[in-house]
Amino acid sequence: MDIGSYLAASSGVLQMKKLEVQNNNLANISTVGFKGQYVVTSSQTFDNTLASTIDRYDPYGKDDQSRLPGVTDIRTQIDFSMGPIQQTGNPLDVALRSPNEFFVVQTPEGDRYTRAGNFSLSSDGQLITADGFKVQGDGGPIVAQAAGVAILPNGSVTAGPAVGGVPNIVGRIRVVKFEDTARLESVEGTRFKAPDDLQATPVETLI
Repeated sequence: MDIGSYLAASSGVLQMKKLEVQNNNLANISTVGFKGQYVVTSSQTFDNTLASTIDRYDPYGKDDQSRLPGVTDIRTQIDFSMGPIQQTGNPLDVALRSPNEFFVVQTPEGDRYTRAGNFSLSSDGQLITADGFKVQGDGGPIVAQAAGVAILPNGSVTAGPAVGGVPNIVGRIRVVKFEDTARLESVEGTRFKAPDDLQATPVETLI
């Protein structure tokens, strides 16, 4: 196959991927906590091709495939830059200060991470995400079974009347940060998964 065929195929795949990513970004532009993606490309070398493994058996493989540096390797990268913050008037809506910070969410597959802070209370008083997953506190899920639930700037959740002028704190939202957000994988809408070897660091000053 000549170089023109390789380049044409590569360019077509690249444009299709860009269109797919752009459509997904536009479809979720109003979704709270959604982080868009962008396409990253790089040239593929002969060492990264199937032909390099069969060179000893196919005397024509390398001569034909050695022209592959013009072919593009395509992947997507998540854009974790800060989005706009709006005042909603909901005492359970919160936002994070830094683009590498995340709320921790309990799911059946284990802990997941999100920047979407539009929380609410379940029927049994647990702090949950918009799609019903439990928001993790420093000591596990947060339960607020009293009137007047609110979230303080340091992430503490209060419920009921203050005692002696001191807020009745029922939990504190767990927030972590990742130094290398490029390794996070987008899963389940606005949630992200971290590989086992990527360490999450607790954040003290929160929202």
